[in-house]
Amino acid sequence: MELHYRLEEEDFLTFQLYTASKSPTIQRKKRQSHWVLTGSLAVLALLSFLRQEWGLGTYWGATAVLIGLFYPRYFRWRYKRHYLNHIREHYQNRIGLPSTLSLEGTQLSAADSVGSSQVEWSQVSHVNRLPNHWFIQLRSGVALLVPSSAVDNESAFLAVFTENEIPIENHLNWNW
Repeated sequence: MELHYRLEEEDFLTFQLYTASKSPTIQRKKRQSHWVLTGSLAVLALLSFLRQEWGLGTYWGATAVLIGLFYPRYFRWRYKRHYLNHIREHYQNRIGLPSTLSLEGTQLSAADSVGSSQVEWSQVSHVNRLPNHWFIQLRSGVALLVPSSAVDNESAFLAVFTENEIPIENHLNWNW
C-alpha cells in the first residue's frame, strides 16, 4: 500500500497540540498555573475584604472568578498560538511538499523532498488515530503524520498494522 499526500500547516499543528494534550508535564503546568493564579487573586480579595476595602475586594474577587472560568480557554489559545509560530518558523520548508508512505513487506518507507527512510515494523510503537489524522509513533519518539484524506482504503490501512501486531489507539473524540 502506498500513500501520497502533502502535509500542511494544520497537520503539523494538530500533531503538536495532540502531543501537548497527552503530556503530563503540560497538563500539570496548566493545572498549577490555573489554581495558583485563581487562588492568589482570591486571597487578595479576602485580604481586601478583611481590611474593609470593599471596592478592591470586589475587584480582586471578580478577577479571580473570571480567571477561574476563562483560564483554560486562554491556555489553549496561548499554546495554539505558540505552536503555530513554532511551525511557521521551523517547518516552513516542509509545508505543502509531496510525501510518500509505503507500507509493504518487512518495513515501512517514508519519503519526501528532504529525504527518505525505511523503518522496520518492530520499531513502530503504536498508531494514534484522530478524526482527521493518523500518527504512526516510532519507538525512537519520532512520529509519521498521515492525513486521513490520504488513506483511500481505511480497512486495508488498518489491516497492515494489525498484521504486524501494532496497536492502534483510537482518539476519534479528541479535540484541543
